[in-house]
Amino acid sequence: MAIVRAGLPKLMALAVGAFVAAFACDLLSWKVGGDGWVTVAFWLLGGSLALAALAGIIQLLVIQNTNRVRTIKAARWNAERNLVLVLIELCYLMARDAYGTDAIVPAGLALSALVIGIFFTGWRRWEGFHRRILDIADPALKPRLAPHP
Repeated sequence: MAIVRAGLPKLMALAVGAFVAAFACDLLSWKVGGDGWVTVAFWLLGGSLALAALAGIIQLLVIQNTNRVRTIKAARWNAERNLVLVLIELCYLMARDAYGTDAIVPAGLALSALVIGIFFTGWRRWEGFHRRILDIADPALKPRLAPHP
């Protein structure tokens, strides 16, 4: 379970990065035009939803299988909030599939910006939670102490 917990912040970072990349491609398709950006944004949005769903499943497993985490209300609240945000993006993906490029401006851009902002702040809190409470931070990120003379 420790390996799964250690990989969760990285998986969340990939999901958020894919959401941001899809948002950037939507902006480019709106300003520059072209069907290529629309297609790339659609696939990035689908991939980010798959990553976020996998991260949500792992987060639920961590909450259920770790006694220390199960007693912390913020962990469950974070998981529920992430689920709501992923469902909003899923609705946006379905609207894009149904209405094409008409779903991008302005409602799609506004929804994506809102979800990315909330998702990013929640991810930063969850990463801090992993570092402080579970003590499973990436060893490369831990500060190295200089030896005493």
